[in-house]
Amino acid sequence: MVKDIMRTAGIDTGKDRLDVAIHAGGDPFAVENTPAGWQSLAARLSQEGVQRVGIEASGSYERGIARHLQAAGFTVVVLQPLQVRAFARAVSERWESLGIHKGVRI
Repeated sequence: MVKDIMRTAGIDTGKDRLDVAIHAGGDPFAVENTPAGWQSLAARLSQEGVQRVGIEASGSYERGIARHLQAAGFTVVVLQPLQVRAFARAVSERWESLGIHKGVRI
């Protein structure tokens, strides 16, 4: 049975730059954290077929891109850094107990 998988991207938010990775989408890339950068990012994500975007909360630096992507029709999830780290640790510990290479940066 084949399931439809929602294409997803993750954004690491900084004051001046957004670091972006698209699941199964090649190398990570960066855009400026400006309205022009948001516009080019939305176009690229749309072109790549991305539907859902996870954005790291970082002070208030994530607010503009989150609003822009929501207005462009993407499903946006703002993630709290402490929760992301806790999840990564839990997954990493589970993988280690199964003898699987970590693969998760904490």
